[in-house]
Amino acid sequence: MNHSRSFGRIVLPCALIVAASAGIACGQLWGDPNRFNNVYKPWGKYGPTITVTNPMKIARALNGRSPARPNRRIAHRPAPRVAPSRATRFDDLNLSVNMPSGPWVKSDPKKTGSRACFIITRSDPTIVISLAGERVGTEAGDTNESLLAESQAKMKSFPGGAVEPGERRLSAGGIHGVAYEATVTDGGYTTYYSLWVAAHHGYNYKLAVYGDQQQKPAIDAAMRDFLRGIQQIQPTRIARGNGNYKPLTR
Repeated sequence: MNHSRSFGRIVLPCALIVAASAGIACGQLWGDPNRFNNVYKPWGKYGPTITVTNPMKIARALNGRSPARPNRRIAHRPAPRVAPSRATRFDDLNLSVNMPSGPWVKSDPKKTGSRACFIITRSDPTIVISLAGERVGTEAGDTNESLLAESQAKMKSFPGGAVEPGERRLSAGGIHGVAYEATVTDGGYTTYYSLWVAAHHGYNYKLAVYGDQQQKPAIDAAMRDFLRGIQQIQPTRIARGNGNYKPLTR
């Protein structure tokens, strides 16, 4: 009986040593990069090492958690987000425009009776951007100068309307135009306008950015920002009066 107990005592350490040796061999061969195993040295630092697989660590890894730290989730790189397009195309005008950054909101020109094709507004400060365009054909003979004179005459026709001196040439997306400023005073309120007109390859473009006169710097900045987002869909297209398009030859 005592012999059996002694044999049992011998078998257990031997089994542990065999398991430890197997754990050491596996650790040396494969390593434990995920730290799924618990390592023990019950007989001191010079004794054999016992390696026991921890099922809880494996369960945590399967649930997306770090096997070594229960409260830390394994980091997953999020999929890249594709930013939605901010461009609006007007194929009949051979034009594409970008929505400026900031709290701009699109408005329906038809609801206001406007002839514009694109209207956006913002608040704080309140600013309106209105873009109109027309395909007239090169036979119409319109130029930047004729569009400028027509636009300035219209601004002067408003009660309290005045045109500020100092128009200047300004291009947008390869379209060369002319910019100027005007004001319209109604009672004690003055509206400031930053305007741009262009005749290009049989298309006429008219842009108005306006708001309270006290917001003149912000209105001028909105004008410049919007013009930077204008692009021609087909830079070589020329509109003819009969509705046909002809590529520009160089």
